[in-house]
Amino acid sequence: MRLETTSQTGGRLPKYLEIARQLREEIGSSYEVGQYLPSERSLQKLFSVTAKTVRKALEVLSSEGLVETLPYRGTVVSDGLNGSSGASVAAESKIESSQFEAAEVGKTVALVMPLEEYLLGLMVGSVESELQRHGFRLQLCGTPNSTQTRSNFENAQKKERQVLESLRHDGVAGVIWWSVFGPQNYDIMQDFQKEGLPIVLVDNSVAGLHCDTVGIDDYGASFRATTHLLQQNREVAFFGYQIDDFLPPVERERMGGFIGAIQHAFPELFDEFGPISLDMSSASRHEVLGSLPAALRKRFYFHNHHTIDELLAQDPQPTGILVASDHLAYDLIHGLRERDRYVPEDVAVVSFGDIERNSPRPSSLTTVRQPFEAMGQRAVRLIMQRLSDPKRPLQHIQLPAELYVRQTCGASQGNSIPFLYSPTPKRPQLSPV
Repeated sequence: MRLETTSQTGGRLPKYLEIARQLREEIGSSYEVGQYLPSERSLQKLFSVTAKTVRKALEVLSSEGLVETLPYRGTVVSDGLNGSSGASVAAESKIESSQFEAAEVGKTVALVMPLEEYLLGLMVGSVESELQRHGFRLQLCGTPNSTQTRSNFENAQKKERQVLESLRHDGVAGVIWWSVFGPQNYDIMQDFQKEGLPIVLVDNSVAGLHCDTVGIDDYGASFRATTHLLQQNREVAFFGYQIDDFLPPVERERMGGFIGAIQHAFPELFDEFGPISLDMSSASRHEVLGSLPAALRKRFYFHNHHTIDELLAQDPQPTGILVASDHLAYDLIHGLRERDRYVPEDVAVVSFGDIERNSPRPSSLTTVRQPFEAMGQRAVRLIMQRLSDPKRPLQHIQLPAELYVRQTCGASQGNSIPFLYSPTPKRPQLSPV
C-alpha cells in the first residue's frame, strides 16, 4: 500500500482524506468483510503521519460504513451497510475461539515485573505459553529486582515509571503488572484504565485502581505459617523489607495474618490491649506500626544493617521468625550464622515464595509456595476475558498455596500443608481504621 498525495482532479486533498481514499480503494480491491486493516501504528509509519491523522481517516471510512474500530483489537472491514453487522459477527466468532486475526493492535500483552531470575523461570514461561495459546505475543518489560530496589528505592521507582510510560506508545492490548514500588506510579495505570486498557495486577492490590487481580490469600497463608511456629512453642517475630517507608500491600496482609495468629493463640494477651486497629489502608510502614501496641510493635523487624542485632537483643529473644520472602530469609539465616545463632536449633525460619523449587539442589527452607506458573496463566486468562467483555465484573483470584515443611522450621520434614482448602481464618479487629 502506497500513499498517493493528489486527487484525481489534480488538486491536493487534506492528508487524512488522501489516506481515506487510498484505504477505500484497498478495501474495495483486496479486503473481505471481517478482515482487519493494518494497525494504526503501522498506518502511521506507512503514510508518515501522526496518529491523529490516521484516526481522522479511519473515522471517515467508519462514517461510510466501510470499517468498524473494535476496542483493543483494531479496525475491521464492515459489510458497508451499517458499519457493524457483518464485522461484529465475524470478530466475535474469532474472540470465542481465541484466534484473533488482527494485524498488530491487540496482539501483544505487556508483562511488567521485576527481573528476578526465579520469576523469569517460573512465571514468564507460563505467561508466554498461555498468550501463544490465545494467539497473542508477550512483551516483557523488566523493572529493577529486589536487590536494586533495596539499594536505591527512588531510582528503582523512576525506572519502573520509565517502563510504564513507554507502554503509552506501544499499542499493547493489555498489561499484566507485578509492582513492588508503591503508589507513586499508580497514576499511569489510572490513565491506562481511562483509555480502556485492561490491567491485571499480580500478587498485589491497589486502592483506587479497579482491575482484576490474581495472587494468594496472603493473610490466611501468614496466619497459618505463624500458627505453625506457635505450635512449636516458638517466640515469634516478623521480619520484613526495609524499602524506604513504603509497605507493600502484600506485606501488610502478611503482617495482618501474623497478628491474627497471635491473637487466635493468645486471646488473653489482647484483653490487655483492647481493640486493635491495624491500618491496612496505609502504605506507610511507620503509620501501620504506629497503630499497634508497643508489645506487638516490638515483634516486627525490617531489614537493614542493624536489624538482626536489634532482634537478638530483645528479651525474650525471638526463636521463630516469619520472613516476608525467601530472598530475605537467606539474608537472615546468613546474618544469624555470622552471630553464632543457628537455624533451626536457635531460631526457626519460615518464609514465602519457594523460589528454589526447581533447583537441582534440594532446598532446606520451610516456605509458603506461591504458584507463580498458575498465577501467570490466570493473569493471561483474565486479560482475555476482559478483552472479550470489557464490562464484566471484576475478578479477584486467590490461588491455593501450601506450606512446604523443611529443615529451617525444626519440625518434621517432607510435608506440605494446604492453606486455601481449609476455612480461611476470621480476621480479628484489624480492618482499616
